Amino acid sequence: MTPKEDQEDGLILRGLQWLTFKLNILEPGATAPDWRCLIFIFTSSFAFNFSNLLVHPFLPAMIIHLGIPENEKGAYAGFMTCCIYMGLFFGSMFWGWLADTKGRKFALALSLGLLGLSNITFGFSTNIQMALAIRFILGLFNGISTSCRSVLYDVSDNTNQAIGMLMLSLAWGLGSFSGSLTGGFLASPCSRWPDICDRDNIFQRFPFLLPCVMSGVVNITAAILIFFKFKETLIKLLPDQVIITESDDDDCETNTKNISVSIPSNQCHVVYQKRPSADNHVQYTLVQPMLSRSATSLNPDADILCVWVKVLLKDGNV
Repeated sequence: MTPKEDQEDGLILRGLQWLTFKLNILEPGATAPDWRCLIFIFTSSFAFNFSNLLVHPFLPAMIIHLGIPENEKGAYAGFMTCCIYMGLFFGSMFWGWLADTKGRKFALALSLGLLGLSNITFGFSTNIQMALAIRFILGLFNGISTSCRSVLYDVSDNTNQAIGMLMLSLAWGLGSFSGSLTGGFLASPCSRWPDICDRDNIFQRFPFLLPCVMSGVVNITAAILIFFKFKETLIKLLPDQVIITESDDDDCETNTKNISVSIPSNQCHVVYQKRPSADNHVQYTLVQPMLSRSATSLNPDADILCVWVKVLLKDGNV
């Protein structure tokens, strides 16, 4: 990044900081949001939601194109949709591990790049089995939600975390809207614009390739931006180091992050000491509404999960 780009970038970030407090978005004394990281969180989440919802408008037509009878397209549309979440179920643990060991930047860039290539490949599907397999792989390669929430935890505290969750919600809404609109508009281009397609055009054989390529370009572009512009937020400590902050009582439990200090290894257990078992009841009490919210909304990514994880992290149980 050139000095001129650094200066322009700094002006934009300072403008966002000024606007945040000018509009009273945060209470007085709140920590200023890390807008640079929040913008990259927004970009990554937008790219994933754009590609995830892009296929929905043309999914029934694509299933028929792949040779499925009209009276069975509804069932296969359901299979197509659930395959990505099945892959997400099996792959989410790996992406969480990768973000904690190799860094958030590496996990985000790798996930976005693999998603981009997989989306392009999906456009070349020649049968229903291939399409279902690629949708499952798309779920396996999705480490965006896990990594974005990890970055949000790294750069936020209790005073400004709502801004980060707002950015994730905005990215979900905008990505879903624009992805659905783009998918419906670009599907079957030879039927929409027959004058620009000859008989041997690739879009005649693969009528749903164009929106998939568009999805791939969005994801790969986001991956490149993350790789070259995003600054790693994961703090890696030596064996004799811990992250501590201001103590709220005498048991060394902490609330604020990102201050690294050395401490003898034989004293580390003091910092990670758990609260009395009575507080564990609070943790598992939160599991019930979390599972209820997921089941009743048919959404395994319920936002109340963030509340539970926050409690677990504070009590040193993760």
